[in-house]
Amino acid sequence: MSLGLARPVSLPNRDVFQTPEAVPVPVLHCANRLQEDAIGGAQAKIMLNILVLEDDEALATELVQSIELLGHNAIWSDGQSPRSIDAACDLVILDLGLGRVDGFEILERMAGESAPPPVAIMSGAGRRFMDTARALASARGLDLVATLSKPFTFDTLREMLETVGQPVTASEPHVAPVAGAPFYVFQHKYDLQSGDPVGCEILVRIPGVADIARYFEDLDAAAALQMTIAAAAAAIDVHQRLARQGKILPIAFNCPPDIFGSPRFFDGLRTMCANAGVDPAMIALELTEQKGVVALLDLAAMACRYALAGFPIHLDDFGTGASSVEQLLKLPLHELKIDREVFRNLGQNGKTLLSEITAFCRTNAILTTIEGIETELDLKIAQEAGADYGQGFFWSQPIPITQAGLITQVGPITQVGATS
Repeated sequence: MSLGLARPVSLPNRDVFQTPEAVPVPVLHCANRLQEDAIGGAQAKIMLNILVLEDDEALATELVQSIELLGHNAIWSDGQSPRSIDAACDLVILDLGLGRVDGFEILERMAGESAPPPVAIMSGAGRRFMDTARALASARGLDLVATLSKPFTFDTLREMLETVGQPVTASEPHVAPVAGAPFYVFQHKYDLQSGDPVGCEILVRIPGVADIARYFEDLDAAAALQMTIAAAAAAIDVHQRLARQGKILPIAFNCPPDIFGSPRFFDGLRTMCANAGVDPAMIALELTEQKGVVALLDLAAMACRYALAGFPIHLDDFGTGASSVEQLLKLPLHELKIDREVFRNLGQNGKTLLSEITAFCRTNAILTTIEGIETELDLKIAQEAGADYGQGFFWSQPIPITQAGLITQVGPITQVGATS
């Protein structure tokens, strides 16, 4: 099960959390004694108002009772009433497998609201249904806080609600949280056969911010541009530090599509490299997923300009967005980076597909890097799939830029089928 946790939207008036007349709600009581037993006598940090959309009354009743034991308010509906999501709430827990009106339609309905509440998705229908729902929620701008694969445990529910229920200050949606000054670290990637370091990636860290992608999406255009410029400068800095020690490695930095597609940024990056005396071939742009629409033709045209200027282009987090496959087919890519969660899923249930992806890339002269390699088993699966490179905690964690050049190998590299 994968949890993607975010803060809830707090409501100033909790008295408005009333059951719609058309929604059947079982009579469930939440005595103070039960609350004290469930949370150790302490008051919940925030009492959430939760709407459960589930067409199985027995399961809904059990879930509502569990929520109330954890110190929150809950009502439920079968999701078929048009008033089902009218109740003011802090969280909707939505089953995908509802009746005539299914969970996907509910997600579309919520996306049409002016200020939809956060949503947690639950389903026993299989990974593909869950992945599609997750992608739909992201594309529609919904605040997806968790995905719960049925059956899930009481502890799983408690963990989700404890995280969702952390106190937050009242704020308008999509405002970047108060945080410390950004700083940059880097992480190596390695050849999966030789074990040699073949490059590095610049990563941003912000004190007080756990979800960097969400933070970046909340920035205004000017701030996002400045952070991307700073990441590019960090990439040039790391390359120079390594080069002074005789280690010539390409360095990559993340670049969102709207900034990637900016001629101003393109010209600025060329100038930065020229002023530093760094070959553009040593500075790679990792094209990331981002909310919003950038026309593929515009993106491809700009990508051709980068490639002609010598900059390698990587497609980051492959498999996490609807546009990834189209970008793979249309953009002049140097490298494809397979997202760690996609690798986890394919490594367990789709090894053939993983091998087909790497084979397609090899046929089209595109290198493949698998992110999130943490164990010997991960390494073995990546090697067997035919990927070129790997990145993850198996070798090293991200380290400060000032330590550039101190390349260490934390985990041993072993080739599958190698003889001793």
